[in-house]
Amino acid sequence: MKAILNAIGTFIVVLYAIVAGTAVFTDDRVSPSQPGLMAIALLIAAAAAGTHWWIWGRIPSPAPIPIPVPTAPETSPAFTDRLTRVATPTGGTPVHRPPQRLTATKEIRAGGRNAIVFRQHFPPHTGAGALSFFGGVPLASKHFSWPQASSKPLTFLMQIDCAAIPATGHRNLLPHSGVLYVFLDLAWEHHDHFRIVYEPGPTTGWAPVIPPPALDLAYGKHAPYVWEWTQSAGECPQTLPRWPFEPVVIDLPPHVPDPEAPDAPILWPDDKAVADELRRAQGDDVLSEPFSVKDLVVTSGLNRPFANYPQDWRAVQIACGLILERLKPHRLPSTAALRDLSQAERDTKIESLREATQAWRNYAEGQSPFWAVPGDPAAAFFAFLSEHSWLTYAIITQALTLSVEASLTAGPEAAARIPPETARRVHGRHALASTSTYGFHAVTPDRILAPPCDVQGNQYARAQTHLLLLELSSNDGIAHFFGEGVYQFWITPEDLKARRFDRVELTADAY
Repeated sequence: MKAILNAIGTFIVVLYAIVAGTAVFTDDRVSPSQPGLMAIALLIAAAAAGTHWWIWGRIPSPAPIPIPVPTAPETSPAFTDRLTRVATPTGGTPVHRPPQRLTATKEIRAGGRNAIVFRQHFPPHTGAGALSFFGGVPLASKHFSWPQASSKPLTFLMQIDCAAIPATGHRNLLPHSGVLYVFLDLAWEHHDHFRIVYEPGPTTGWAPVIPPPALDLAYGKHAPYVWEWTQSAGECPQTLPRWPFEPVVIDLPPHVPDPEAPDAPILWPDDKAVADELRRAQGDDVLSEPFSVKDLVVTSGLNRPFANYPQDWRAVQIACGLILERLKPHRLPSTAALRDLSQAERDTKIESLREATQAWRNYAEGQSPFWAVPGDPAAAFFAFLSEHSWLTYAIITQALTLSVEASLTAGPEAAARIPPETARRVHGRHALASTSTYGFHAVTPDRILAPPCDVQGNQYARAQTHLLLLELSSNDGIAHFFGEGVYQFWITPEDLKARRFDRVELTADAY
């Protein structure tokens, strides 16, 4: 039928074209007085129509295009994992849930009211009684089993004393007693290996857990690069620095729903909106006044930061490691001390400094890291730094910061060697909020049971069905070298109530 209709259409179009064309070229009209011309036009139009009909009839009809019919969502384990799991706890019970509807429950909505943040003790308490702290080794019962992934012990990241969390922060979801432990593989290639462990207590009689012999360095094979001052794996710490904290509840601004997206998840508010709450949670105002070159570098060399610097052999190791790093060809500073030399003189000067630095480093490595450096060697080492201030000016502030923090976390004796005024210069790195010459600054804090940051929009759907159990960002002061990444640990309200921490899921996003 379609071929016949097309042929008729072709006949009419061709006939009209011939008649119109003839009228134009003869400056006349086609009329019955021109029967010959009309007959020719009819024959040509009929031939064209017939040809069109013959060609169209030989073209096969196209197959009908299938119209997709909506089906129920696939719920196979592989499909569910692909959608809902970035990482699940290594060694835990496999979790296979059907996709959930994207409507936040009342427990998730309630998470927008407040947050539990971690106020770091400063200076850090070195007593064994604290149950909430970053780094070090876990404090647990004698039956505690150190978590592993692929037969490899995981790095201990932190533990949280649930009994120390203020009542307003529990929301009838978190345990009121016991301890939560967080373990993570910090090797860059295994960032999805983790475990969240809950020990209900009682906590009396708990003691530090001895790390298993197979525990790798924190950050694995990348440790020398991450720590910067270390020149070999032998110098790298096996555990992260221990820094105690207190869980504190802060109130958040009321959430204002978006009329166009009423079911949108509640996200962490702008830092300015919670700045006053973080200042209140911090307590006393913290002055952020880090070490600066202008305080330490003078025309004749360096000012000694405090009377007994270097206070311990770890301080010597740190300074030497940073110097050796800056002596690498691509890290040398542009300075007149080198520009005015010939290439041979330049090479000699650099090699002489490298050998002297290596000698100090080798000697320091042979000592217990947090033994005090006796007066004469301490004075000699600082004189060495001052003599080569053309290069050491580039590392002295970092060397001071790292060595002061290392001593503060090493124990009461090492911490006592740091004058309070010197320790104060690193306080800003451990504060929720601080004030400097540039104004007031509040961090985006690590926190539990709180709204998440939506870093790249990847966790929008997850935030509608899961609670943010824990979020951790980079913090150089406690050796959380995560770059611009954010670790987020998620759990459903039902699993949290049931203490199913083996069902926690981990996501990692970067700004």
